[in-house]
Amino acid sequence: MKKITTQIDSKRFFDIFRSDYVSFKIATADLIDNSIEADTSYVHIKTNEQELFVLDDGKGFTEAELIKALNFAGENNHDKGSLGKFGIGMKVSVLSFFDELSIYSKKDNVWTGGRQNIETIKKEGFYAEVFSEEDIPQNIKDYMSGMTHGTLITGVKPISKDMYVRANQDNCLSKYLGHVYRKILAMGKLKIFINSKTVETIDPLYLKDKRTRILDNSGIYKIMDNDIKIVFSLIPYEYATSRSNGFYLVRNGREIATAEKLHPLLARGFSNLDNLRIELSFDGSLDPYINLNYKKNAVNLSPEFLFQFGSIVEPVFKSLHLEGQTPLEIKLPRKKKENGSFVDRLKSIHGKISIQRESFGQSGPLYSVYPGKSSTRVVVNTDHPLCLS
Repeated sequence: MKKITTQIDSKRFFDIFRSDYVSFKIATADLIDNSIEADTSYVHIKTNEQELFVLDDGKGFTEAELIKALNFAGENNHDKGSLGKFGIGMKVSVLSFFDELSIYSKKDNVWTGGRQNIETIKKEGFYAEVFSEEDIPQNIKDYMSGMTHGTLITGVKPISKDMYVRANQDNCLSKYLGHVYRKILAMGKLKIFINSKTVETIDPLYLKDKRTRILDNSGIYKIMDNDIKIVFSLIPYEYATSRSNGFYLVRNGREIATAEKLHPLLARGFSNLDNLRIELSFDGSLDPYINLNYKKNAVNLSPEFLFQFGSIVEPVFKSLHLEGQTPLEIKLPRKKKENGSFVDRLKSIHGKISIQRESFGQSGPLYSVYPGKSSTRVVVNTDHPLCLS
């Protein structure tokens, strides 16, 4: 028997990541994680079709710290309170969308910097340039002139201009970051700006809405001998959809999974649970049972976790499902002479009915019904083949 040294093909390495790291907004969140870890008070993001700038006023890097940060999946010293986990976020997030990554940093008023270029890496392996103070471009020094500490990360030579269009369409990037970092932003210790506009918090549980009902089952529980905070929120029906109900997992104040269907009743799409959203908050102590992916946007919960977790949420789901909110059976007239849309026919059957249109896809239900005390709300799937209006 003999031992051999295996190698990683640097060209294939980035081809694989670029095929999987398809969301620019997820990549941007990875950079913000690094800024938060550096105790920043703000993150300024500037993005256009040609480049990306992410500036923070965190504690910055020394040259030794920067060299360590430029390593791919190097030594990992993240503790249970850290947002980081894998040690690849800064490099892969930028180089998945740009051909060149540059880092300029000041710590105690001392400059350092580095650069990684995809073409160089493909030719020479995992290679990086490290800058001394005299190598830092003057325009960068001017840009950070009033700072004694902080870091500027830039991405240039984009592989596609479409990513910029998609990220900024309908404020998509701002909404995503306001959602993911809502807990940290709400504490007032961090501000995020995108092209000079402030990112506002977005709360999927609608906790500030007076109509939201927080169930008594909410509280601190023990799972795998670790504390986990669970909030059961019944949001106003006008915001309820089957796509956004479910579990929101928050690790160290940062959302890592959105609207996960971790219970059979949610997976089956019972319409009377469309307004149920459950937030789970915990720290990195549960990482061995959470199995977070490297993009920090999905989990694969262990059987041990699911068993203990199920014993907590099962009574809540049973009580809600049997709470008298069972969907009404609506029988539509089938006379051939009847004309008009599906919605018009519904209104003719039930006088006290409010109609809401949502998009659930062609394979989704034609409608969902939500009985109320004085009226009934019907959500019509506008994508369904039988919906004429």
